[in-house]
Amino acid sequence: MKKIFLFASVAALVAACGKNDDNNPTPPDQGGQGGGQQTQQTTPTPVPAGFVKTIKEYLQEETESALQKTTTYTVENNILKGWETVYPNGVKNTTTLTYEGPHLKTYKQVDIEPTGGSITVLFEYTYENNKLSKIVRTRDGKTDIYNITLDDQGRIIKKKCIPTNNSWEGEEWEATFTYEGNKLTVQKAQEQKNIYTYTGKNVVKMEQEPTLGTTTEVEYDTTVVNDLNNPYVYLTNIAQLFTRHGLDLYPGNENDPFIKGSQNVYNKFMFYTYTIDKNGQKPTKITKKDNGGNTVDIKTYTYYKNLAIFILKKKYF
Repeated sequence: MKKIFLFASVAALVAACGKNDDNNPTPPDQGGQGGGQQTQQTTPTPVPAGFVKTIKEYLQEETESALQKTTTYTVENNILKGWETVYPNGVKNTTTLTYEGPHLKTYKQVDIEPTGGSITVLFEYTYENNKLSKIVRTRDGKTDIYNITLDDQGRIIKKKCIPTNNSWEGEEWEATFTYEGNKLTVQKAQEQKNIYTYTGKNVVKMEQEPTLGTTTEVEYDTTVVNDLNNPYVYLTNIAQLFTRHGLDLYPGNENDPFIKGSQNVYNKFMFYTYTIDKNGQKPTKITKKDNGGNTVDIKTYTYYKNLAIFILKKKYF
């Protein structure tokens, strides 16, 4: 069977099998855990050549005075080590990733205020039999435990919060991930269901049941790839999902982790359209416009050089 993937960086083991069905949504390798099978991979999954280096976001016009934030991604030896977002007012958000073998071991967030104050959040990942089994979050001296359950295909199907005596979470809760056809349904406890519909490897619709009257519909430029479709970025989002001070799901959210994890870059999001300037398969500038044709914001991109190609050309051409 062919499977749709939430992110393009799928498990090498799964991808090599060639048994994929575009009507069965499946997450990626999730950082080398191997989906319950013994993986031969011993190092982290590398990022694609020429990975994104910086993303600058501007309000309405591409000027320094309109700059809203700059995000810089750190890649060492082709491995994603983290990213840092800097705002004009001096606020800085730093993310650091560490690995153990092919697995994501820790994910650390440090938010620094202009006054010098800071908040540090540490997520630690535990694996049993090569499968992700637990995520522990520590923030301001308080600890929360989230047990993870996977199915036999390596897909996360359950995240269960186990409060401790000193935790942020006030009560136990459970979130489920249900895969059916080309749909993924994500639900926390008895709250609204968040239903994602896939075409290929992209989320094309997000709706809730019971409905709030808003359905998120998305279209993509399938010639443009999304570098942040990454198994380790996926795991950082899973860690934050539904937690206090973390991520929630709702219609109309361009920062929805499942939509942002699609394989391609969207050129239409609800009533917004996006003009994409590109170099090959990579976006260099994306201009967002409302249904009146007015520019809402602009993103510009730079990339790491593809050193392997550069050396090859220098040597042989």
